[in-house]
Amino acid sequence: MTKILVTGVTGVVGKGTVEHLLKKGVPASQIIGLSRKKEAIEDLIAKGIEVRIGDYFDYESLVEAFEGIDKVMLALFPYNIFRF
Repeated sequence: MTKILVTGVTGVVGKGTVEHLLKKGVPASQIIGLSRKKEAIEDLIAKGIEVRIGDYFDYESLVEAFEGIDKVMLALFPYNIFRF
């Protein structure tokens, strides 16, 4: 079974990507959400979507989150990385 990881699932783009996949018939069991925070994931879990916690500034969290993933959908809103 193919596992698809969708980044940013608590944001507008990521949530929309998950909804699109579900509408296209991708089973919830094949969708894995990636979020950097545990807040606002209850609705995804209720739909049968596994959510993993990972942060782009924490390499080890990403290694763990990407384990067993076959495809990645990078669903990010443009962000000013130069503010750091």
